[in-house]
Amino acid sequence: MTKLRRTIPFSPGESPQSLVSRLARHHGIAASRFCHDMGLLFQEVVDGCGDALSVIADLNGLTVDRVSADAAVRHVDGWWLHGQKLAKHSLRRERMAVCPACLREDVARSELPPIVAANGRSTWLVASLRTCPIHGLGLVEVGEASSETHVHDFASRCATSLQRLDQLAQAAPRRGPSTLERYLQARLDGATGTVPWLDALQFHAAARTCEMLGATALFGRRPGLKRLTDPQWYAAGAAGFDIASGGPDSVRAFMTSLESSYPYGSSGNERPQALYGAFYLWLRFAARNTDFEPVRDVVRKHVFDTVPLPAGSEVLGVMLPERRVHSIRSASLETGRHPKRLRRILAAEGLITGDLGDKLDAMVRFDADAARPFLSATASQVSLKGVEIYLNAPRVHARLLFDEGFIKPFVPPDGRRVSRHGFARADLDAFASALLAPATTVAEPGGDIQDIPNAAKKANCGAMEIVKLVLDGKLAWVGRHVEVAGFLSVLVSTSEVRAAVRGEDVEGLPEYRVVEVTGFGWRTVRALVEQKILPTVTVVNPINRCPTNVIPLAAMHAFSAGYATLFQVAKETGKHHMKVKADLAANGVAPAFDPATFHATVYRRSDLTLGITEAVRSSRLIDTGSIPAGLTE
Repeated sequence: MTKLRRTIPFSPGESPQSLVSRLARHHGIAASRFCHDMGLLFQEVVDGCGDALSVIADLNGLTVDRVSADAAVRHVDGWWLHGQKLAKHSLRRERMAVCPACLREDVARSELPPIVAANGRSTWLVASLRTCPIHGLGLVEVGEASSETHVHDFASRCATSLQRLDQLAQAAPRRGPSTLERYLQARLDGATGTVPWLDALQFHAAARTCEMLGATALFGRRPGLKRLTDPQWYAAGAAGFDIASGGPDSVRAFMTSLESSYPYGSSGNERPQALYGAFYLWLRFAARNTDFEPVRDVVRKHVFDTVPLPAGSEVLGVMLPERRVHSIRSASLETGRHPKRLRRILAAEGLITGDLGDKLDAMVRFDADAARPFLSATASQVSLKGVEIYLNAPRVHARLLFDEGFIKPFVPPDGRRVSRHGFARADLDAFASALLAPATTVAEPGGDIQDIPNAAKKANCGAMEIVKLVLDGKLAWVGRHVEVAGFLSVLVSTSEVRAAVRGEDVEGLPEYRVVEVTGFGWRTVRALVEQKILPTVTVVNPINRCPTNVIPLAAMHAFSAGYATLFQVAKETGKHHMKVKADLAANGVAPAFDPATFHATVYRRSDLTLGITEAVRSSRLIDTGSIPAGLTE
């Protein structure tokens, strides 16, 4: 296309729509009419269409590369400016913002009319850039769009404002670019790499994420986004950049601060939108573009990892497959246990730590996966008193099962935080199953077949000994009463138990057996023991395992070898006992012990000197071969 006779200079950084708008005004018409006369659509220029920009470049005597350098080029997925992706929300369209000082310099430098000299910079199209880095002024809005004026016709919309640029400059906020604005401008200038996480986001996503983080941080969970002023958005961008520039960990720390400061109610059912306010709601409903997915992913992971959500909860489009976090409140609702007791036993198990103080139940949170076995047991826990009913065990036997370690509480009382035992039903079921695993069904037990308490009485042993025999598989036969449940349904053979629990035989005789073996009277044996002529030792009865006193067989043998009774001497000599007594007395042989005290006449064998001496000495008071080892029932 032929170059126009009347062209205008093209300023660095100027947008193509600004160039066309000024060129049209230079010819006395509006931009849309000018493009129509040139066989174009003004919207094609605004959208950075290559063919349209080529025509404009030719008309003004410029290269197409120069004209398109600052074009915001529209693609299917958004707009691209200087290699950075923009979205509809990140562009100024109906609103037009300018730096009045920049326009004033444009007019001062040019011999053209002000409406043609003043040009619009492409960076002014970016909604998040609110400050002129050259003059340190906040951009000001100018030129309301009307039905007669195209929304992108820069010259037409600025016309009325060009007469009061001094006043606009005076009224503009004096400030330097915020940290966010400096970062965004650097990206447009091709500089990246200083903020890795934001650099990985598309330009528009990084900008809006910072602004929404900052708006929530500065103005609360319900900031009224539509009512925020330009200075407030400026501050929000800076505050949000301070958070986002630290990456995902910094964003999560900010979310944690929102959780900590939330005024929780007693129900503890607050959802993420309540905790994180506008920032979360924006991600859920407004930031649906896939470019925000990295931000959603950070937020989603934080919510899954910190908020006590049940399985199946949907967070930013993703369902939580399995609960990750519990609070005292949610665990109480799930298990049916009182939150105060639950708090105590969770602390005793080390599942919640730190200074909990008066922290609300909803704010005391812990790893659901680590606590899952514990909570499952808690949901069906049984107290020690309840064990009696659950296992159908008499009170004393339920206590013995616990004392002997056959049943163990999953949380024992510690005397401070937890005051009662808590037994898991699953553990009690496992114990009962092990006890009855080898059982044979019995309809009518009796006689030798008894339940454990009765068998223990008959076998003179403890009930827990029988339980151990059953669990260790040391009984050949175990039964189960079909009409009885639990512990009392277990049946055993009393005779088999008695044999299994019998202790080792002992070498000694109790006093009553000494009476039977020697033929001594009871009083004689008692006197011999009391005078320590027959010593005693304490041993364990092999039948009833009770301590009992016996006379060792060695002591019995020694007594037999050293002493003989008057009747034994008479029997062995064939003489009447009175004759023997008289003969012994005549020979000066006296009884070894006082007959009145011992109720028997006993001589030392060494004192017997009559003709009967050798016969008597060779005999024995006790037939040691007839003395059985051990005790009898």
